[in-house]
Amino acid sequence: MQLSKLAVRRPVAVTVFVIIALIFGVISLQRIGIDLLPDINFPIAVVVTIYPGGAAQTVEQNVTIPVEGALAGISGIQRIDSFSMENVSAVVLQFEWGTDML
Repeated sequence: MQLSKLAVRRPVAVTVFVIIALIFGVISLQRIGIDLLPDINFPIAVVVTIYPGGAAQTVEQNVTIPVEGALAGISGIQRIDSFSMENVSAVVLQFEWGTDML
């Protein structure tokens, strides 16, 4: 009950303490080390092609299948997924770990 009485009697002091705690929290968060979350770049590339005015089947036949065929010859590819939608084709390439993506 003492804490609630203090908060009611001195709202400015409690607000200042909360602001100080938030400032210390933000400063601590910025300085914390990220030892458990290493910098990882996933070996994935996406090729998106826009085909205006095309139905999904037309986009698949005229865009997606030829793009898949052209990209299949790249070395280090582990998996190829493709999506054909109205006006858009997307081909997702998943490379093996350690493949130089540049």
